[in-house]
Amino acid sequence: MKRIGTWISGMLVALILTHGSAAGGVIWNEVGDAGDALVTANTTMGGSSLMAIIGTLPDNDPNGVDLFKLSIPDPSQFSATTDNFPNTELFDSWLYLFDEDGRGIAASASSVGGSFNATIAMGTVAAPAGTFYLAVTRLDAVPESAAGAIFPDLVFGSIDGEVLGPTGPGGADPLSSWSFLPSFEPAEAYRIDLTGAEPADNTTAVIPEPASGIIWIVATAIAGRRFRRRR
Repeated sequence: MKRIGTWISGMLVALILTHGSAAGGVIWNEVGDAGDALVTANTTMGGSSLMAIIGTLPDNDPNGVDLFKLSIPDPSQFSATTDNFPNTELFDSWLYLFDEDGRGIAASASSVGGSFNATIAMGTVAAPAGTFYLAVTRLDAVPESAAGAIFPDLVFGSIDGEVLGPTGPGGADPLSSWSFLPSFEPAEAYRIDLTGAEPADNTTAVIPEPASGIIWIVATAIAGRRFRRRR
C-alpha cells in the first residue's frame, strides 16, 4: 500500500510539472520559475506544434524575465503575442526573441493608445530555421551583451508596436545579462500565443491532460491494489 501511495505521488508530481496538450498542439506550462539565461531557460517539450506558453512573473520581482527554448521550422510563419494577457490594464509585457546562441533576433513592446502587451508579428522574423529562445518581460527589462544593450530602447523605438532588430550597441554579441527598472508589479500570469513554433524537445511524449491523467492514475492504482489482494 505504501508503494502504491509513493507511486501515485510521483505520478502526480510529474503531471503537475508538465505541459498540457490540445487538439491544436502543445500548451506549455512554465516549470518552476523559468530563468533569464540560456542555461536556465525552460525547454518546451512535446511531439506537436507549440500553440501557447503559460507562466507567471513573480510578485514585485525586479528581475521579471522568463525565457523559453523552442524550435521554429519556418521563421516567416512565426508569431508571438501577449495580447490575450489577463488584466492587461495592470501589466505591460515585452517580448524578445534570440537565436540558439543568444544573439538578438526581434523585439516588441506595447503600442501607444493600444494594447499594453507585445506582438512579434508573422513575417517580421528574418533568420534561418532552428532553435530559438523567447523571453517575456516586464516593462523596461533590457537584454544586454558584453558590449551593451542588444536592442534599441523599446520605450521610444517600439511606441507603435513595431518589431525591432538587434541594432543596439551590443547587437552583434550574445545575451549575457539583463538590466531592470525597479518593479512594484503584483504577480501576474501570462499567456503567449504562438504560430509557426514547435517544442524544442519533440521526443518527449505528451502526458495526459490533468483531468484524464488523474482519473487514469487513480484507476490504475485501484486495479493494482485489487490484484494484490487477490494474490
